[in-house]
Amino acid sequence: MLAPPNEVFSVLSFLGAALVAIPLSRHLEASNMGTCLLMVWTELGCLVHFANSLRWDKNVGNWAPAWCDFCSRFLTAIDVALPATALCINRRLYLIVTLNQRRNEKTSNLLFDLLMGTAVPAIAIALQYIVQQYRFYIFEDIGCLPAIANVDLSYPIVYMLPLLVGSVSATYACLTLRATVQRKGQIAGGVSTNSTAQASWSRRLMALGTISTLFAFIPTSMSIILSALENPVSRWPGWTAVHSTNDLVVTVAAHEWKSNTHEAINVELRRWTLASLAFVIFAFLGFTEDAKKMYRQWAQPLVRCFGDNRDPFATHSRTRCLGGQSEHEPQKVERVGGAYLTLLVLPEAQAFDRSPATNKVQGLRTPPDLWFGPFF
Repeated sequence: MLAPPNEVFSVLSFLGAALVAIPLSRHLEASNMGTCLLMVWTELGCLVHFANSLRWDKNVGNWAPAWCDFCSRFLTAIDVALPATALCINRRLYLIVTLNQRRNEKTSNLLFDLLMGTAVPAIAIALQYIVQQYRFYIFEDIGCLPAIANVDLSYPIVYMLPLLVGSVSATYACLTLRATVQRKGQIAGGVSTNSTAQASWSRRLMALGTISTLFAFIPTSMSIILSALENPVSRWPGWTAVHSTNDLVVTVAAHEWKSNTHEAINVELRRWTLASLAFVIFAFLGFTEDAKKMYRQWAQPLVRCFGDNRDPFATHSRTRCLGGQSEHEPQKVERVGGAYLTLLVLPEAQAFDRSPATNKVQGLRTPPDLWFGPFF
């Protein structure tokens, strides 16, 4: 199977984790719990895969057994956490669009999101132990992976759980889309239906929730298909038999799993899907108006340090050319609507004659009292 080099994945996974962390603070302030949980799970997943790709690059040594125990359980949990957090997002949007009374129950909605984003993945970890055949796998260039036996019981309690949660999330997404179309695209919920910003924000979250559900569906569905095709599915032999080899650690060299197309697709698809989701999240949430305001706040000290060292809120002069003559006019920077605007105040002695007749003779347009120029 042709795949990018392991070094490329290491760079992109770390970059994805960094990008997801940028808009996280804004959503924590807004108490968007479903979105926050999606971002946290994605960021942690990228960091785990990043660490594994570095530590087990071109080796299969059992360097950190405790870390591998954590990874084998964390990667099982994140398969369920992604559709669960997408379910929280889609459910919240459905309550808002349909003007359901439960949309204003902040405490109950918060508890629901926390339970779906944390308790359901914890249940997946417990269920995974029932069919855990080995302690964990170590794949060269990939790192530590869960070792789930290919038995009939694995499919309903491990593989089907993400699909079940994802199906509920997809149902909410479809209902939300239908309700939105019926309301002619006007999104309500504590704000005016004419709010373009709120409608745009809701569309972003709706698309993000749908894509997150798809990103959870794809690797899980492929795992079911490839696991069933790779080896015949056997009956669950019982608790004692399946756990008799729980102390063993299975290592797989790179040439072994790369030569097996099904195995290569399975392991590569999971980590690349998570890294791709990080960039998708940033694309939807990293360019909103709130995010741009935050970027302006971060860039303002740099502008003062490397650009204009004067106080941006102080009154200073600026040269402006009018009619071939250079004039000095006072300007003041003020914050208007989240952006910084330069207000150029014309002195009374140099003020324009606002009479249209006079301006027509002079060949000038009637100017406003204040001239606005972007400061940042």
